[in-house]
Amino acid sequence: MKKSLPFIILSSGGFIDSLCLTFKYYLPDTACIIGSGCHEVMASAYATIGEMPLAGFGLLYYGTILFLSLLYFQKKLAIIIKIIFALSLVGTLISAYLVYLQIFVIKAICAYCFISAILSLSIFLVSIFMIFSSRNVKNENIRAG
Repeated sequence: MKKSLPFIILSSGGFIDSLCLTFKYYLPDTACIIGSGCHEVMASAYATIGEMPLAGFGLLYYGTILFLSLLYFQKKLAIIIKIIFALSLVGTLISAYLVYLQIFVIKAICAYCFISAILSLSIFLVSIFMIFSSRNVKNENIRAG
């Protein structure tokens, strides 16, 4: 549980954040609890892909990482961490692009979107740490053997 706990916490937070953003998208008259730029960001041309709000993709992204984290807790397969690494790399790159759009194109900042970007980056950094720490343990075992 110890190794999967950071992923479980971070992906749960991301799922809740994405749920709030999805709620905000479909009910645009609701107030932003954090910050004031949500409405501008959510009303921009960058808020959807087709008919789907980006927050819906966030639900899928964080839900998948949460599922994989729980699967890792049960199975302890190293490949799961590598999949989380790959997904979180893509998620972090997309988040960085979306932050760029908020700051330089839309010129409004959605605090929920920034929280999502920070959570995605955190998941990515934890996955890197786990991959390298497991390699170090394997190398130490090889040297000791």
